[in-house]
Amino acid sequence: NRKNKNIIRMLPVCSAAFLFIAMEICCNNQEAAISEIALSSPGNNVLKVKAAVSCTRPVDVLVKYWRADSPRVVYSTPASIHKKQHSVILTNLLPSSKYQYKVITINNKSETESRVYDFKTSDLPFWLKDAFPVLNPRPENLPDGFRKGYIMLYKREEPGTIYFVNYKGEIVWYHRVENTGFKVAHFTNKQTLLSILGNSNYETSYGDQLLEISLTGDTILNLKKGINDFK
Repeated sequence: NRKNKNIIRMLPVCSAAFLFIAMEICCNNQEAAISEIALSSPGNNVLKVKAAVSCTRPVDVLVKYWRADSPRVVYSTPASIHKKQHSVILTNLLPSSKYQYKVITINNKSETESRVYDFKTSDLPFWLKDAFPVLNPRPENLPDGFRKGYIMLYKREEPGTIYFVNYKGEIVWYHRVENTGFKVAHFTNKQTLLSILGNSNYETSYGDQLLEISLTGDTILNLKKGINDFK
């Protein structure tokens, strides 16, 4: 029998948005499909974590995760389908919080769970802290629907940012773009964000770029005036 092989992946702390994670993966009989897991923060976004999972053979992969102090509330990524190299995004994260997770591999409808690993998210960058203070002396009067939902806000100036904010004024999701601003943004029925982008040369709702992204930050549509015959 081949000896178990330990892999330790350390992620450097390049900014407050990056995670510092020490991870040990044991390739034993239960986790034979997984050879390596690496976590990072895509786009320096502390509320998202990308899990890059390498496998020894083509399998489906998803990640289940939860706050260490709330193990009954479990989130799951969409499955990445039948390949060796997988990349999935963990969302609905809180800043400065400890999380636990496990990787699920699926082969021929048979699921195998890794052991439980952990990570900690970084604090929000200074430019996002207390960005939306809320003064509400009587929060008990808020409708339940308002408490359960989010408000979408966006910044037209450069760098442009879209935020989802809860009733306490806490940022629960954000996406930032450089050298342009979000002039108009719409949350679609496909749970994507469709927006018009433009720099300071464009006023109010005018712009020169159409951008549609998913909640995981994936680009679905990106059309810019003057590129590839887009006028």
